[in-house]
Amino acid sequence: MRGRASISALLLVLALLCAGLGWLVYVQVQRLSASPPPVAAASAPVELPEPQPLPELEMPPKQAFSAIVERPLFSPSRRPAEGGETAAAPAHTLEVALTGVIISEDERIALLRPQGWERTLRLRLGDTYQGWTVADIREHSVTFRRDGSETEVELKFEEGGTAPGQERPPEGRRRGSDGDRAEETSQ
Repeated sequence: MRGRASISALLLVLALLCAGLGWLVYVQVQRLSASPPPVAAASAPVELPEPQPLPELEMPPKQAFSAIVERPLFSPSRRPAEGGETAAAPAHTLEVALTGVIISEDERIALLRPQGWERTLRLRLGDTYQGWTVADIREHSVTFRRDGSETEVELKFEEGGTAPGQERPPEGRRRGSDGDRAEETSQ
């Protein structure tokens, strides 16, 4: 019986201890929620030191790059081209297909599809693409200029008179100016 009484007393002490700790936590929470959060006192602005100027960088002399000329990085043999001349840079090419042209009173738009792209670009007069500037947009072609050279991209028609990617309307019918189908008139 004595062991039971000591266990009961121990449980009672533990219950009272838990109740006391619970009450302390409750009081602390109430005090924190009742008082506004402390506001930092306004202090004088901090003065930062003036930034130090960056040191001047100079390009090294051309002689420092002689190893690059003697052993070209992009040559498989790492030997200079025969004759001592470096290979000419490849000509700038414009690899696009003209898929359509929009001409209105206010503007002209070329619809282009770059090689390997699914999307179509819309370029206006004066726009640039890969360094090429749109110089002229005509009904079936677009002229580009770059570094004094000029190239023309023509609208390619598939058999049947439609541009690539366009559906041909059924025979005897055409689209009217308002987008509705209109009967073909014979003349």
